[in-house]
Amino acid sequence: DIFCRYKQRSVCKLVQKFPMASTMEITSLSAVNDFYSYIVLTAGSNRALEVFDLNAGCSTAVIPEVHTRSVHQICQNK
Repeated sequence: DIFCRYKQRSVCKLVQKFPMASTMEITSLSAVNDFYSYIVLTAGSNRALEVFDLNAGCSTAVIPEVHTRSVHQICQNK
């Protein structure tokens, strides 16, 4: 059957949840992949930027009102 090779064989599982402070949905996420880093930046619909430390498993900083509207892109310098 020609369609068998298109069948998805990969699996994924939830490892950990990181709840954001007071947001309805995540609008942007950024993580540097060039070097070994545990820092992840997220922006939500509440116009706040939140920094997560994946090594500690918690939120380390919340910067409220980073923009006048919802953040849709986070640009990080490497």
